[in-house]
Amino acid sequence: MKTYEITDSLTIPEEANPRFGDLSISEIENGRRIGGDHGDIVFYGYVIREGCTVLSMPTLKTAIEDLDSDEVLDTAREILDCAFESIGVECVEHN
Repeated sequence: MKTYEITDSLTIPEEANPRFGDLSISEIENGRRIGGDHGDIVFYGYVIREGCTVLSMPTLKTAIEDLDSDEVLDTAREILDCAFESIGVECVEHN
């Protein structure tokens, strides 16, 4: 698996529960994960801003090689959007 840093903000259009924004002790080393067809987003908590939830320090882990920064962002947004459409805000609140 290749890991790509995501330089733009990844957000969902809903406010997650702020009490789950920080990582638990078991999540500190590995972060939280959102899985998708084209890879996983790993992030380290989130913050609430103006009616949305912003992931902290997101990275994309995927088997796809040689992605440019736009492709990384598009792939990550696809994974996040699909998870949000499927289970709602819980996709970022729980591992």
